Amino acid sequence: MIGKNLRLDVKVVGDSGALAGAQVGLNLTSNSGQSWVFNGITDSAGISSFTVNKAPAGSYEAAITSLTASGFTWDTTQGITSASYTLNAVNSRTIKK
Repeated sequence: MIGKNLRLDVKVVGDSGALAGAQVGLNLTSNSGQSWVFNGITDSAGISSFTVNKAPAGSYEAAITSLTASGFTWDTTQGITSASYTLNAVNSRTIKK
């Protein structure tokens, strides 16, 4: 089934809050074997958004592959660095840390 768009929002924060201008790399894979590579820059709210148009129903795994911002070091032990999603006909979503 090809259906709704799947949108992923990645929020980057530092000790002082949202971090604008951070470069984010994300890989998305589906249980059907499809994969997508995204790169983006966070907005003033610290968010970078990625979209798969007409995403097929199934399970997805998103993983942050890179995160850079001037003056900051990415601490992979803090926050969520990957998540799983399930997209089905009734548009339910499951997120795992």
